[in-house]
Amino acid sequence: MNEDDFILNASRTHLSYDNISVLKDLSCQNIDWSSFAEKASILGVTTLIYYSLTNHGLSQLIPSNIYKRFQENYYRVAIGNSIFIDKIDKLSRIIKDKIILLKGADLIQTLYPNIALRSMCDIDILVEKEKVKDIWNKLKSNGYIQIVRPTKSTVHNKRMHYKHMDYKHMHLPALYDGKCCVEVHWNLFELQDFYNVTKMAWKTAISLDSNNKIHRLSNEFLLIHLCSHFYCHAKSTPILRMLCDINEFILKQGDTIDWIKINEICADSELKNEVVTALTYAHVLLKTPVPANFLNDKLINENSIKLDSLLKVRQVTLQNKKNTFSIYFSTLRSLDKLNNKLIFVFRTFIPVKEWMNAKYNTKTFGELGLAYFKYWSYLFKRHILKKDIDVGN
Repeated sequence: MNEDDFILNASRTHLSYDNISVLKDLSCQNIDWSSFAEKASILGVTTLIYYSLTNHGLSQLIPSNIYKRFQENYYRVAIGNSIFIDKIDKLSRIIKDKIILLKGADLIQTLYPNIALRSMCDIDILVEKEKVKDIWNKLKSNGYIQIVRPTKSTVHNKRMHYKHMDYKHMHLPALYDGKCCVEVHWNLFELQDFYNVTKMAWKTAISLDSNNKIHRLSNEFLLIHLCSHFYCHAKSTPILRMLCDINEFILKQGDTIDWIKINEICADSELKNEVVTALTYAHVLLKTPVPANFLNDKLINENSIKLDSLLKVRQVTLQNKKNTFSIYFSTLRSLDKLNNKLIFVFRTFIPVKEWMNAKYNTKTFGELGLAYFKYWSYLFKRHILKKDIDVGN
């Protein structure tokens, strides 16, 4: 589709002669610009498209109203990311130990030309496994509060909310300081089997400050992590921005990447599969230059890697997140004991105060009472009126 081709050729910081030629040709053809704008937004690449078109004097290729919309988002991201950078500095003052910045927290400062090009939703940091709980608690003692997300059963039960404070996940529950979220990771990967790779990455991390506290992953481990991150989201919430990170990194750092070392690090067949899959997607969609032994020929020959298919997976996931009634009743039926069913229903309408305090940042009994009314209003608007709002708003 023309919209897809335009997005793929424009979602990069530097446009080649071929990219520019394709974009000019496409702009003269039949393009559903409304669909183009919606897709670019869902896939997280409006800021990249705005930057590339502006930087190459091609803003006239898209309708002015869409260009303006992308421009507004570009400056929103710039403002938001400036707050994140300030918070990173705050984290370095609170945490006395070595930390490694992950994903956006690193990339907006070391990869992209400016902080507006890569949107972020939180700050991800990697710390030593042995210190993760101490650091997490240190942040809580400095004003951060735990974001308590509903568990799979959505029963807002104190015991169920806090039982995941162990090492079953790659990070502890997110923390919030009123302006941004922080996730404290102890592992780079979803699978604990890959923790040995995290330990290797920790030793080779590169310092970013004179105090030798804030670090970034070395090139090889950074690329492996970006690929694994995309792979883990590919079947649920794939986003083109993740592939753009990989593409930009390889284009800028390709000459310094030790591909032999990456092959050695990915001795585990499953981790190698994650890396190869992500690189194959980047190669097919964005023409990222990748060594042949890091490409999956079967995936390429199947001709199934298309932006539209990537988008459909994400749209279905977003729709499924909105369709909570079926999930709710399915979970209710799965509970075998009557007592658990009753608690499930009761706590859906009357969450425990700890959950309410965390969600609505309540401090007094009066604020807690008002929070319950806000929560019931959310239930009514979200599930009866079908309005797309988040709990806590």
